[in-house]
Amino acid sequence: MPDIQRPFVWASKKVRDLFDSMYRGYPIGTLMLWETGAEAGTRQIGLEAADRAPQLLIVDGQQRLTSLYAVLTG
Repeated sequence: MPDIQRPFVWASKKVRDLFDSMYRGYPIGTLMLWETGAEAGTRQIGLEAADRAPQLLIVDGQQRLTSLYAVLTG
């Protein structure tokens, strides 16, 4: 995530409402991703060898994506 993103702040009720909207087929907005231009496997300076530069950063939709990921992965 880019530094412009705030930390995850959604309450449980908001996450529940997101899933309810999805279940009912309501639109939940679009996601906006930023293509960084980093090639696959490119390492960032100053990070561990296992850390790779991301190819996409979340510009809009971080709260929704984090909620979906948290619920689906437990």
